[in-house]
Amino acid sequence: MSGRRRWWWRLGAAVLAFAGIEGVVLLIDARADELRLALLVALCVGAASLLLDATGAAPAVWTEHTEHEAGLSRLDPRTSSYLRVVEGHLSAREPDPALWGRLRGLADQTLRARHGVPLEDPHATDLLGPELAQVLAQPPRRMSTDEIDRCVRRIEDL
Repeated sequence: MSGRRRWWWRLGAAVLAFAGIEGVVLLIDARADELRLALLVALCVGAASLLLDATGAAPAVWTEHTEHEAGLSRLDPRTSSYLRVVEGHLSAREPDPALWGRLRGLADQTLRARHGVPLEDPHATDLLGPELAQVLAQPPRRMSTDEIDRCVRRIEDL
């Protein structure tokens, strides 16, 4: 906004502030010295204008962010690491053992924390459910996104 236009807006804001304060004063049946009130409003608007002009900061403009943020950089390191493993598994030509290892580690960690049972315990197979127990018992193989999702949900539900 240009300098001249900015001052017109400030003058309008000062007039509105003066009228608002004068209206409140009349509403509560009080008396105010209009000259002193006008000077006080002018002082406040002038000080605020000086402060805004002196900072040199551009006003915040809230528009829709159209650029897609760079992939995994906005996530915490652990989550982005897990996502890289899943993406690597889905895009690899050969089955990637990293996903199998992560699923196995998560299942073991969850079983130990919530049930006090290691993954190798026979009781763990009952807790894991048939599908997840089968995935973890077999050697690494290619898994679909639905199968990965079901396994992760089962680990969360433990």
